Amino acid sequence: MTPLDGANPPMTMQQAAERADAILDATFAAIRPPLCWTHRDSQAGTSTTDRRRAVTTVIAEERLGGLLCLVEQHWTRCGYTLLAISRDGRAAYFVTPDGFQLSVVVGWKGQPHFRVTTPPAEPSEVGPPTTPPNGPDHRHKEVPEPDQFDPFWSVPEAASTGGQECI
Repeated sequence: MTPLDGANPPMTMQQAAERADAILDATFAAIRPPLCWTHRDSQAGTSTTDRRRAVTTVIAEERLGGLLCLVEQHWTRCGYTLLAISRDGRAAYFVTPDGFQLSVVVGWKGQPHFRVTTPPAEPSEVGPPTTPPNGPDHRHKEVPEPDQFDPFWSVPEAASTGGQECI
């Protein structure tokens, strides 16, 4: 639809990036206890962009399933649609009703990486995220291995999912 059709004008890439930031902000707010994380460099194309965050909290292997379950439950409650889960259960992919693509992927040393890719938007300049990282800022630097200890996430005990089933 175009603005002449009576719909809202299409969002700009900057507005789409801000929406992606809001999705990530809400995701991290749903994780308790909170995790330390840093921004990763975003990739802007001709009509899409993305926002990325890397968790810097050390996550015990036994806690990873519980963390991914919290994220999946939050995204499902938000009305996002599950597209796929990796065979090993260490990655999940969702899409929002308005076309934003979300992923959480557990990488090297159990480090979760979050990414939101925007749908196509009107070309515009895209500024950096305005949300400060929760921990040291490693933007424009190589993301370190997880190095922030947390008395819950870093301790190897079985994590509770609050009695709810995970996807």
